[in-house]
Amino acid sequence: MSAKRVIVFDLDGVLMDTGVLFNDALTKFSDQLHDLFDGKFSKEEILLAQHRIDMGMLYEIDPETGRPYYYRKSRFPLSFVRTYKYFCEAGGVRKSKDTASRLKLIGREVYSKARYKNLVFPEVLPLFQLLRKNDFLVFILTKGDKKIQGAKDHVLKEIGMSGLYKEFVIVPDDKSEAIRRIKEKYPADGHYCVGDTYKEDVLVGMNVGYFGFYKPYSLNWKEIGKFDLIEAERDKKNSVVISSVAQIGEYLCLK
Repeated sequence: MSAKRVIVFDLDGVLMDTGVLFNDALTKFSDQLHDLFDGKFSKEEILLAQHRIDMGMLYEIDPETGRPYYYRKSRFPLSFVRTYKYFCEAGGVRKSKDTASRLKLIGREVYSKARYKNLVFPEVLPLFQLLRKNDFLVFILTKGDKKIQGAKDHVLKEIGMSGLYKEFVIVPDDKSEAIRRIKEKYPADGHYCVGDTYKEDVLVGMNVGYFGFYKPYSLNWKEIGKFDLIEAERDKKNSVVISSVAQIGEYLCLK
């Protein structure tokens, strides 16, 4: 099937401001842990430990599935419990099951479907309408838990985006194979990829012939503190940096 042009979007941080949910949960968690230990550990120390523990769990085998946790719904809340346990051991305090359960509930707040609709960036719907008008084939390719990401797909359709993208694709972790298959299946005059994680969203597309739109996102937990390094290494010939997806229409001279 041939198309005029094809564009593949990441979801979180690009189309939806979902980092806000994680930021709110992390703030609440660090506040509670800080108070629980009477200020013995700083909030910054608590957040650094949680980030290290959470990142370390990505490729750890989940005993329930026998596969890596990746972006499964259970990983982030469990990282709160493990961080609490870490500080209990560091502070010589006995772990409370009730406290651990309460902290896990805070971690689960990031999956609040009721908040998803208000997190779609306002420029997304107009851009997708413009892409449709200019005969683009649009895909959304996201990592994550199928139930969580599927709920976000439903929200996008609820706000009027049904029919504006061809497919909503969910992968557990690596996007390389999925983005390559899209290019092979849909030959076009141009292929573009849009993401807020340079190596995992943008570079994987550029490696197979896409032009990249890199949208740095301040709440991207994988890139915090690395933005200068990423910019220094970014392939400037085959990608551009944008602050809003609305700039894609301007860059491609769409009317």
